Amino acid sequence: MSKQNKKKKKKRKSLQGNSLLIPKRSKMSELIQEFAGDYIGMGDNLVEKQNLLRSASTAWNIGNLSANKHKDALDEYIEVFKKYNPGTKYANDLRENMEILIRKKVTEFSAYKKQIVNAEIYQENGVERIVVFSTPKK
Repeated sequence: MSKQNKKKKKKRKSLQGNSLLIPKRSKMSELIQEFAGDYIGMGDNLVEKQNLLRSASTAWNIGNLSANKHKDALDEYIEVFKKYNPGTKYANDLRENMEILIRKKVTEFSAYKKQIVNAEIYQENGVERIVVFSTPKK
């Protein structure tokens, strides 16, 4: 084995042993369940839970942005929500819940930078399951 290969192995070995540098790998579906399971669980049926999962996914993605972009991204999301749900009385509640989720993403899940492309909740054999499609790890 060449000296160069030995150096590479030593470097890899030291990185693998340092849990501060490499976060524990989890499936995105598990992370979203941990991140927003209580929020998603507020839905009374699969359609409502799917809508809550969508907004939780958006909060996750906004949380990945730099902090100075959070407000503008959330404002835009709420405006689109109001456009497609005219006369709704839930926009303020949605904003409040999204703000809580964005803070949670930043404080508890900041090591995970994947963007959520799509997320779906479905029922299989009486059990609700979440599947998440995300961008590859950078």
